[in-house]
Amino acid sequence: MTIHHTIIKNAEKFGIIMSEVDTDNGTVAKAHWAEYNQTFVHPDPKKARDAAILQQTFTREYPNLQLVNGSGNNWPFHVVAADDVAEILVEDADVSDKAAVLADALERCEELGIDPEAGYEEPEDTGQIVPSKYRTEYAEAGHPDDCGDFLAEYSRGLALEEFIAMCAENGVVPTAKLNKAMDIQTRGWQGRVRMSMGLMLRKAIEMNGEFVHLGKPVKMR
Repeated sequence: MTIHHTIIKNAEKFGIIMSEVDTDNGTVAKAHWAEYNQTFVHPDPKKARDAAILQQTFTREYPNLQLVNGSGNNWPFHVVAADDVAEILVEDADVSDKAAVLADALERCEELGIDPEAGYEEPEDTGQIVPSKYRTEYAEAGHPDDCGDFLAEYSRGLALEEFIAMCAENGVVPTAKLNKAMDIQTRGWQGRVRMSMGLMLRKAIEMNGEFVHLGKPVKMR
């Protein structure tokens, strides 16, 4: 196995070190996030890297969510509750689709009454809606303030109230945790509401097969 240099360079931007490691099931790629000493392995170097990036999101925004390597020759990834690792929230997670995995995990937490943010500490206010940890990834797509996909572009000019109303049209409403954040209005609450509801909206659109706004279907590109 040879890890392509572009994967190595991209991982470095997130503070992730890529290497190869021999196992009983052959040589696999290892992604090591040195800051928190967390390691993920997979035969596909991209998936090992993506797993480490996803764990960064969990650690910094939803510390009660933990990504773990499952057993088996296909090296699956599972999302578990950090305070109860026996509780699998998302099985065989597709780490290349971070938004979908996070949306699934948050939905499962809501069903089970698990607080995914347990242990969360508010970051220092930088005056930016999008936390700095995402800005490198977003900037690579040419959009330093969001992930740069169609939905982000479409909703960029909407006020928060309009954005929430658009989500409601597509069957997405704030969770109890988000309602509490809007009531208390802690630091950065608007950005967190947009990010969390945006993830749930993407999942709803995928499941429903359509996107509606102001009573009319919107053509996705």
